[in-house]
Amino acid sequence: MLTLIADTNTYVPLDRDPTPKVQKDFQRHLAVVFRVVPPELESLYFTLLCHNISAPALYALPKVRKPGSPMRPIVDFTRSPLHKLSGFLHRVLLPLLGHRGTDIRNSYGPIGKVYDVVLDQADKLVSFDLKSLLPVCP
Repeated sequence: MLTLIADTNTYVPLDRDPTPKVQKDFQRHLAVVFRVVPPELESLYFTLLCHNISAPALYALPKVRKPGSPMRPIVDFTRSPLHKLSGFLHRVLLPLLGHRGTDIRNSYGPIGKVYDVVLDQADKLVSFDLKSLLPVCP
């Protein structure tokens, strides 16, 4: 974990916490947007406002099934100023994406897709492990 945050190409130490400024700027932009939104959506404004915020926390959990139990970095974004906005945008944009044939809901999904596939003796099955699904955190 220390090696991860010591990477100066990725992380830079800050003099102060930018979270209050992010909150203030977001609330200002939100107020501007909701000036032109119909009054019946006023409750959405109060839903998206953020209270009791903190900077996203970085911690790590061990990958117990990997040799040497390397640490998996996790960013806790739940108390971030933009957490509610990201959830709202997710709900709005998800129906627009539709269902793609490559979507996998759980670990049983791929099993159903390859269950009836017949392999030759020379065929090999491989699996790929993702190193970092979300390498850049907002």
